[in-house]
Amino acid sequence: MDEQNDEVKSGEFQAGEVKPEEVKTGEAKDAGMEAEEVKAEVVGAEDKAGPMAIVSLICGILSVLCHCVPIAGSFIGFILSVAAIVTGILELARIKKGQASPKGRGMSIAGIILGAAGIVFGIIWIVIISVASFTGVFGEFFRNWPNY
Repeated sequence: MDEQNDEVKSGEFQAGEVKPEEVKTGEAKDAGMEAEEVKAEVVGAEDKAGPMAIVSLICGILSVLCHCVPIAGSFIGFILSVAAIVTGILELARIKKGQASPKGRGMSIAGIILGAAGIVFGIIWIVIISVASFTGVFGEFFRNWPNY
């Protein structure tokens, strides 16, 4: 028996021993062993940012660009701003829990910042158009409304 133990290299298991990754929780209790928590990882998952980080960044960029179009763009830009902020926060939470790659952290933060900037631009646009409408910049148009 001792000769067999000398021949066993480190990391190899003898006949009858159970490898930790083969032990299921129910089998571990029956065998009198403690179950180890094993996290499943996708190969290459650490190399890429999470999809929600990418969505957050894209929505943030589009929200700022949409505010260049006065009325319809402000509405679409607001929706994209909210989407950028929500997906950015969700991705940061996943990164904190270890469920997503930390490489998406910068994209998530950029998406949140651009989403907030999009909301600010939208509010500024609404104020500018409202003030211009009520102060008479568009007065000629509104005075002659039925005739146009």
